[in-house]
Amino acid sequence: MALSFRGTTSGQLIDQVRRWVDSGIVTPVQGDLILRSEHVELGQAAVGEPSGARGARRLSPVVELVTYLGIILVVASGAVFVSRLWHGMGLGGRLAVGVAVALVGFIGGRAVIQLRDPGTTRLAWFLWLCGTGGVAMTTAVAVDRISGGRAGWTLLATGLAVLVVSVPLWRNLERPLQFLTSVAGAVMAVIGLVLVADLHPSVVLVGLLIWAASVVLAVLGVEVLHPSVLAIVVAELGALESTMAISTSSRASGIALGLVSAAAGVGLGLWLKQSPVVAVGVIGFFTFLVRLLAEYLHGVGTVLGAFIIGVALVSAAIWRATRQEGTTRHHGFRLPHRHGHGGV
Repeated sequence: MALSFRGTTSGQLIDQVRRWVDSGIVTPVQGDLILRSEHVELGQAAVGEPSGARGARRLSPVVELVTYLGIILVVASGAVFVSRLWHGMGLGGRLAVGVAVALVGFIGGRAVIQLRDPGTTRLAWFLWLCGTGGVAMTTAVAVDRISGGRAGWTLLATGLAVLVVSVPLWRNLERPLQFLTSVAGAVMAVIGLVLVADLHPSVVLVGLLIWAASVVLAVLGVEVLHPSVLAIVVAELGALESTMAISTSSRASGIALGLVSAAAGVGLGLWLKQSPVVAVGVIGFFTFLVRLLAEYLHGVGTVLGAFIIGVALVSAAIWRATRQEGTTRHHGFRLPHRHGHGGV
């Protein structure tokens, strides 16, 4: 039968499939096939292994946290040291710093991800992020010197370099940092292309184009892109920021489009049952409502209107939460335990 995992994170899906395997609902092979069909990266032991065979985590949460803090401390201290010497460095020295950061990040990430543990997998993503930053630094330094300090060419080349590195690392898998660097690379490349072409689009045109791109990203995030929730949240932020920019030039149109976009985000989040999507939509809706009230109401009216809207939103959220809890309590069910290994 067809299975739908819309709105389920990779960690939740792995735990759910493991429960099915332990209960005999699916075989270990079927469990691994389900995860692969949902594009879940198996950065940990296969679901078919018994609990005792998986062993202890290679990185405990405390060790993982200390590792991140140590890397950040090294990067920060290195950045301070390099910044003091940066102006006295030649082109070769600056390029060497970027290449060193890139090599350490990519080689370290490649080595760490082979350990196949959730903590080490996340650490590998972080190291790849550092390596991508090294590529961006090297490209920006080289192109800035070649182009004679032209910002457009520097942005275009750096964005393309980040894209070339980030997309193969992301590969539409559950790798949030690589997805974000892919988006950042695309944005830098587009801005650089506009500057190189010496275009001067209006604020409204730029806002509408960003809004349209955000809508496409949100639609793809529902069924195609991974991580799905992160893609939708990025799309929401893009839509809200673009409509905010539109409202600076065409106030009524920008506010109206912002309200519609925020309401759509709330509806999509409720449908997917994803709290981050709902939260971003609610914040955006409240922001544009306050702007709308401030435009047509002045003084105490704006404050009172914002207060009433806030109370209404909180009341609606509490009512819906209690209603869902009651529905789950009366109509909830559990998967039956079955003996043996059967198919779905």
